[in-house]
Amino acid sequence: MIPGLLHDAGVTAADLLYPRTCCGCGNPVRAGMRYICWECRTLIQFMQSPMCGCCGETVSGRVDHAFICRHCEEVPRFYDRARSAVRHEGPPREAIHTFKYSGGTWIAGDLVTLLAGCVDTHYDVDAIERVIPVPLHPSRRRKRGYNQAAFLASKLAGQLGKSCKMAVLLRIKNTDTQTRLTAERRLNNVRGAFVVLRPKAIQAKHILLVDDVMTSGATTNECARVLKKAGASTVEVVTVARG
Repeated sequence: MIPGLLHDAGVTAADLLYPRTCCGCGNPVRAGMRYICWECRTLIQFMQSPMCGCCGETVSGRVDHAFICRHCEEVPRFYDRARSAVRHEGPPREAIHTFKYSGGTWIAGDLVTLLAGCVDTHYDVDAIERVIPVPLHPSRRRKRGYNQAAFLASKLAGQLGKSCKMAVLLRIKNTDTQTRLTAERRLNNVRGAFVVLRPKAIQAKHILLVDDVMTSGATTNECARVLKKAGASTVEVVTVARG
């Protein structure tokens, strides 16, 4: 039996013993798919133009020119651009929640597919020199068992053929979760939370900063600030979802 058929047979046998279910609706997933069924895929809301040229938030109405949203005009942005693949709603929200809080690392393949598509659509892949995840504080990483952003960044870097640097950016402040904070409190919450351990690894480099969800952008913006201060030439952000 040739390797490809052997692999397919192994997958089929595993699916017979442990049938895959959709992380969105819980129904069985058809053969050849991962963990989001076709029906749930039709419910995914992809981020579409027109959007803010800086943070990537979609804009209502017709916009025929380069546009920067009011929030980006009012709050200094240290990243060059940020883009997200989908809205943090419906099946993507369920998938990310399972991946992030329930140890559902098997869902990473679906999420990385969304990330890679977003990168291919919005960024110059050839220009990217380093892939860096948004770090977790060590205490939170021990509690969760892994950093979901690092998990995604590693797989994304492999798919893009890029170098993923895990030990460059460190979170030194165990901040409160950003989920229930206002935009202003989010900015204050992450101020001074990150440091760059190895500036030489990023000096004059084009960085792709990876996270699972972006809401106000406070966390990624603070990461970009310290990366730029340490010498990075360009910091572009990609996340699976936009809150």
